[in-house]
Amino acid sequence: MKYRDKVEKCVAWLGGATKVCRIYGVEHDLTKQALDNLYSILNDILSEKKQIIIGIIGEEIVFENGPLYEASKRRKGFIKHLKAIKIQKIIFGSGLRKEELLEFIQIIGMKMKSIHDEGGMEKILSRSMIRHIKIGGIGFTHDAKLQQATKAKKKTGDEVDGKEKFDEDIDVDADTKKGYQENVDFIKNTFENVKGNESLSVESARHIVSSLVDSLIKNKSLLLMLTSLRVQDENNFVDSVNTAIFTLMQAEMLGLDKKYLSEVGTAALLHDIGKLSSQDDIFEEEGRLTEEQQKEISLQDIRGAKMLLETEGASVLAAIVAFEHNIPYDMSGPLKKRYGKDLNVISMMIAISNHYNKLRNKSTYWEDGGPEKVYEDMMKLSGKKFNPDMLNNFFSSLGVYPPGTLVELDNKEIGLVIQGSVLDKKRPQVEILYDCDGEKYKEPRIVNLLERDRKGQYKWSITRSISPMEKFDIPEKYAT
Repeated sequence: MKYRDKVEKCVAWLGGATKVCRIYGVEHDLTKQALDNLYSILNDILSEKKQIIIGIIGEEIVFENGPLYEASKRRKGFIKHLKAIKIQKIIFGSGLRKEELLEFIQIIGMKMKSIHDEGGMEKILSRSMIRHIKIGGIGFTHDAKLQQATKAKKKTGDEVDGKEKFDEDIDVDADTKKGYQENVDFIKNTFENVKGNESLSVESARHIVSSLVDSLIKNKSLLLMLTSLRVQDENNFVDSVNTAIFTLMQAEMLGLDKKYLSEVGTAALLHDIGKLSSQDDIFEEEGRLTEEQQKEISLQDIRGAKMLLETEGASVLAAIVAFEHNIPYDMSGPLKKRYGKDLNVISMMIAISNHYNKLRNKSTYWEDGGPEKVYEDMMKLSGKKFNPDMLNNFFSSLGVYPPGTLVELDNKEIGLVIQGSVLDKKRPQVEILYDCDGEKYKEPRIVNLLERDRKGQYKWSITRSISPMEKFDIPEKYAT
């Protein structure tokens, strides 16, 4: 049996075992048999892999680089239940014991009221003996949350009110900056080569994207910071790189293996290859495109997909996303799929990343309200232009105020966002740079906006984002 087929069966048996356990209880023979079957196939898979990561996007269960269609079709009620109890990712790790698995299916099979009364799924799991199964939203697990909170309390001795707390400087790595610029240079050269009818080097793209993957794993906050600090700089080239970074961020949130991240990043970097043969820079204003613009976008995407299909070494995924990334999630409008039922998962990721960058590259970005307005505008398109679950998880990881954003706090101090929070997208970690009178601190300090005082009130809140042109400088260590 193929590895992917085993995972598909594992998902189906997980749903079945949970249902049987809920109906008949843990001592019934049917429950024991279902548990044995599930444990057996999990052990089989984990003998080949250190961990199994499955996620939920929309109504589909996703594994590695695509949905598990059969398991999703057969377990719709199970998917709906997992989403209701706030589980969007499950990780099974090597060393899993049958006792842990039994406890896990008992917990996830609990009624909603019982889960609510006991403080939610994450609190229930934190009190359990389960150590080799992790759950959470896409990109976050309950044990990581506990580690962060524990670490914070050890450092400060303060109560964090169940929230994570950080006191660590971001690692300013020169290799991350260098890798970012190499990607910008590559896509710039690609534009020039294609316009000069020269061949496209997919192998070079893969090599360069590998540096982005390494940087994402090693220093995600700094990499995201670079995307903010390069807004409106060499737009055509930086936009493609930023789109690749944001797409890789989403793919990592899904738990894709590193070997797949390179393919995803390459496809994202080349997603707009069709624009290279066009002089038009078309951007959708307020959700409306003229009929002529719609036709040109469609032609550009077809050209891009055709070019990649004819390019040696280019993956089918790259061609698919080049064609699909402008097709709305609800399939409305003139841009339609030519085959199949659903959009590719990576195409939907790229659509979010690409649109986010385009909004940030508008000349009126700061006048229109900055990153908070971008967040509001994109959330209005949830379920229409974008997959709702993927859009929520994009902002859960990036935050409303992404790393690299200057912000004003409610005490009038000015700071730089250096790390987001998976617990509250509007309360990141901030390095305070200027006092309430606009004077630069000699020794900046780092605060976490999740911190509360003894009365339970937040110590700081963001009142607005600030353009770097408002006389406030970005520290040189972060600048590109």
